[in-house]
Amino acid sequence: MNFDDIKSAWNKESEQPIEIPKDIQSLKKAQMPLDKFRKNMRGEAIFQILALLMSAFIPGFFKLIPALKIPFNSAYILFVITTLYFLIRFYKFYKKIGASSLNTKDSLYELNYDLKLNMELYKMFNFILLPVFLIFGAIILVNDNYAYFLKVITNEPGYFYIAFGLTTLTIYTMVHFFAIIWLNQYYGKYAKEIESLISELKEEQ
Repeated sequence: MNFDDIKSAWNKESEQPIEIPKDIQSLKKAQMPLDKFRKNMRGEAIFQILALLMSAFIPGFFKLIPALKIPFNSAYILFVITTLYFLIRFYKFYKKIGASSLNTKDSLYELNYDLKLNMELYKMFNFILLPVFLIFGAIILVNDNYAYFLKVITNEPGYFYIAFGLTTLTIYTMVHFFAIIWLNQYYGKYAKEIESLISELKEEQ
């Protein structure tokens, strides 16, 4: 084979499109929902920090009476500890999925596991904070009608506890319902996209 034949064969091979493996394409597709997931995490962290800072001004803004400052401070300390703990956990996860290089199937499987785990942590975080916000709301409500609530608790404790229990149950049910919707819209749909890519990879095996 002379030089012209070699050159002709080389040109024919060059014209053929390079076939990219489907698993590499799936890994690249996974980066898009992952970026949106991380963007939402940043927004969530900013919201939590603002909520933490703004809650500190509740006593001064609503002019809490001295009798309510101790329960408020206790609830606020719990709020700070819980929020800081979960913010640290979420920040570590945020850094991990940012530094992770999706170049293997195993890394995609690990990412999917981490997403599910942290979504469960997010649910737990919201349910832990719910009693804190209920206490904040109750303190503000009682502060405006302290004499009335004191009279009801003293004279009609049964009525008060029934009303309190039903109100708490209703709020918990509503928060649980809306928390699931929020989680699915804010994080869940992106996690499902990654899960569907994993299903595609399994089918190709």
